[in-house]
Amino acid sequence: MQSLSVILQLAGAVALLLFGLGLVRDGMTRAFGMRLKMVLGLGTQTGPRAFVSGLVATLGLQSSTATALMTASFVDRGMIAPRMAQVVLLGANLGTALTAWVVAAGLEALAPALLLVGYVLHRQSRREWSGAGLALIGIALLLLSLSLLSQATEPLRDSPAMAAFLAMLGNAWPVALAFAAGLAVVCSSSLAVVMLVLSLGTDPALTVVLVLGANLGGAIPPLLATAGQGVPARRVALGNLIVRATGCLLALPLAGQAAQILTQLPLPHIGLAVEAHLAFNLMLAAVIWPFSALVTRLTARILPEVEEVPQIGVPLLDGEALETPAVA
Repeated sequence: MQSLSVILQLAGAVALLLFGLGLVRDGMTRAFGMRLKMVLGLGTQTGPRAFVSGLVATLGLQSSTATALMTASFVDRGMIAPRMAQVVLLGANLGTALTAWVVAAGLEALAPALLLVGYVLHRQSRREWSGAGLALIGIALLLLSLSLLSQATEPLRDSPAMAAFLAMLGNAWPVALAFAAGLAVVCSSSLAVVMLVLSLGTDPALTVVLVLGANLGGAIPPLLATAGQGVPARRVALGNLIVRATGCLLALPLAGQAAQILTQLPLPHIGLAVEAHLAFNLMLAAVIWPFSALVTRLTARILPEVEEVPQIGVPLLDGEALETPAVA
């Protein structure tokens, strides 16, 4: 019975975290949606501007998945060059890591004030103020969810079953990587998995491995979401998955050394999971950026353009659009 209660508390804390992320995204979209789209659509003429555009958009939307889908749709319309789209997603990945760093910075005491200010702003008639208020409410819920996660995982840290499970993962890093990636796919958020790993307080090397898995799994939802779109949009999501998968495979054997380096850095320690998340995306951006054109060519080979077969005869009418003859 106690285990069921712990599972429910943990699931509720994760649900609150995802709900808070959704509120921030909806609020920022309502307040600054068109401006964020303009940042992505018009701010990608050069590599640095494309990187900053992805970073800013993700900090606003609190979701690299949302930024990836928006970028993919722009590439599909020919508004963003494919190579610049890959640079945008490198900035988006770093934006998610910075979000994790900000959320985990110990600002839980600000949650009541953010809720109050957010509620007051949300009741305003102006769309910008109302959206900003909704975003502040979402940020407050994010901070509260961290407290709930910490309380929910406290019994798990002393649980023999959890200790045995973590020991099993610690002895099988590929399994741990796949496990964290699966959680990120289910949650559609790498941030949620990183926060969960942070609250568990696992072995340093295993923490880095689980963070790598969260990054890998975070690239899969955009790929699934763009499955029905055009080839250019699917290439963007595929390129992001290839970049993250390559980075994870290269970093996985070095997880132990990376954990030691991060724990010994003379910097304020917020949490190894958050620091590993930030360090991985910083290194990934620095290493992959010069090869963004290569990634674009690789995705073009994997997903070639489909030649349209010319229609023979009179095309059939769309039966669902018969009430609008021009559309039909």
